[in-house]
Amino acid sequence: WSGRWRSVSPRFFVNAVWKHSLLFGARKQQDANEFLNFYLGRVDDELKPKDATTSVMMDLFGLDQYQEVQCDECKTVTKRTEPLLGLVLSLPNESDVGVTDGKAGMTDGDAVNGNDIHLLDCFKSLQATGRFVGENQFYCDICQAKKDAEWRVTLQRRPQSLLISLRRTLWNKE
Repeated sequence: WSGRWRSVSPRFFVNAVWKHSLLFGARKQQDANEFLNFYLGRVDDELKPKDATTSVMMDLFGLDQYQEVQCDECKTVTKRTEPLLGLVLSLPNESDVGVTDGKAGMTDGDAVNGNDIHLLDCFKSLQATGRFVGENQFYCDICQAKKDAEWRVTLQRRPQSLLISLRRTLWNKE
């Protein structure tokens, strides 16, 4: 930035990371998103004054994921807000991609046939609803038992800068 050096070797940075976390030791393969979260967490710890209620990283990159689960039997709604430093998005299923959204030239299946996946398709899964049923029932504190339930997830609080990571794998029970 100052023009003093043509390039900067990451050697000192990498050695510092190895020194402070065995998880990212030499010659160990790790996920880039795990590394980013570790790094931002460490920077946040270093910058946050004692007894602070906010943090620099949360001010810059933080958002809140709001989750609601409603028990089918007693209709109790369990709410939870989870602070996140960025989003980890899943790639959509082929059946969920390319649905017409009013854009000229886009038709069902265009994204799949052209191997294009739009970021908006990845975001749609975050603000979805679903059901906890069968083996995956929700434990309701009021009913004191596992029950069928409906869940909803939304995002709240816009960050100044949004960090987006793409999940490499998609778990599928089938």
